[in-house]
Amino acid sequence: MRLARPAGAVRWAALVLAAAVLSACGGGTVPPSSQTAPASTATSTNGGVRGYTATGGSMLPTISAGETVVVDPNAYAKAAPKVGDIVVFYPPADAALQPPVCGARHTARQVCPAPGARRSSDLLIRRIVAGPGDAIKVIDGHVIRNGQREPGEHIKPCRAGDACEFPAAVTLPVDDYFMMGDNRGSSDDSRFWGPVPQAWIVGKVVGIVGGSGARGA
Repeated sequence: MRLARPAGAVRWAALVLAAAVLSACGGGTVPPSSQTAPASTATSTNGGVRGYTATGGSMLPTISAGETVVVDPNAYAKAAPKVGDIVVFYPPADAALQPPVCGARHTARQVCPAPGARRSSDLLIRRIVAGPGDAIKVIDGHVIRNGQREPGEHIKPCRAGDACEFPAAVTLPVDDYFMMGDNRGSSDDSRFWGPVPQAWIVGKVVGIVGGSGARGA
């Protein structure tokens, strides 16, 4: 049965039910951690809504290890991803290397401006912080996008010694999206292995289910 897009409580109830069923069936794992670990796709219900169980701490305080995220793989069928969306995606294959390898030359004062040509078979969950053609730099873990500092209410602050300073701006390629974890001091993300093409994005996180109940993303 295809999941329609009913408004308000009806739509949210459908998503929570999907997450509960998927969690009970042993859904896939999407690790928001400092490592790029294998993950598998959970059983689909309601016409494609999927559930994944998060591990690690890269998305703290927004998503905790063990929580189930509800993902809509059709979210971007008619609309482009937006800055602020939390998404499940395939990172570049070189993200798994230690240290990760960037797909383009850059200085130590810059984030990685482009990914490698091959995508990984693993899955990660991160937040989109910049999109195609944006000029970005990172100051104290906060993204400065086209000269504007991002809102910081969802971010876990950096600590001394974290890789949170990239003060020289880069411009993102057309069609690429820059991903960062909300736990800025403990996230393996686009800063180190580059932005992600839209084709590598699996879907948008539309709900989170944990021990404290269900909530929106």
